[in-house]
Amino acid sequence: GTPTTAAAKRIGLLVNPDNANAEAVTQEMAAAASTIGVKIELMRASDIPVVFEPILQARAGEWLDRHAGGEILVAVAELDGVAVGRIAIDYTRHADRGAAHVWSAHVDAGHRSRGIGSALISHVEAAAEARGLETVEISVGKENDRARALYERLGYRCYGEDVAAWSYVEDGRTVHQAEPVWLLRKALRRS
Repeated sequence: GTPTTAAAKRIGLLVNPDNANAEAVTQEMAAAASTIGVKIELMRASDIPVVFEPILQARAGEWLDRHAGGEILVAVAELDGVAVGRIAIDYTRHADRGAAHVWSAHVDAGHRSRGIGSALISHVEAAAEARGLETVEISVGKENDRARALYERLGYRCYGEDVAAWSYVEDGRTVHQAEPVWLLRKALRRS
């Protein structure tokens, strides 16, 4: 496993111990989330039925395995001990170009516009920075103007478009999905 700093252990963030800024980043991250009353935690198996639709729950279990292997981080936002949002970041998908890839960002409809999505994004950005990555990339559905506006407010810039494709198993059959997306990226601050 990857060694962690004491502050990172408290909030469940695996960090690169060679990054001298890691402790300060994790403390800043925890402070930002606490100002809105949200706690960002690593996703646990017990969170899966709360933050994932039934058809995606098997995939979420696979993500926990990848998380345990250090390839990704999957986090949930909690209010009063209840998971109300999630986010995942892949450290390996675009590592060849010094980038992390964010996906599966979601906040329950009843908890939107409270800063929870921003706190989740800040959390994974700090995780990527602590890993020594230089940029974070995310794709957002072309129909999801609200999410794109949030990402742009947080400093992401559109650099292209693509079609995101994924699949899941429902009632014993594989269902394939595709969605036109905007590709956005943000350079991380470097000390």
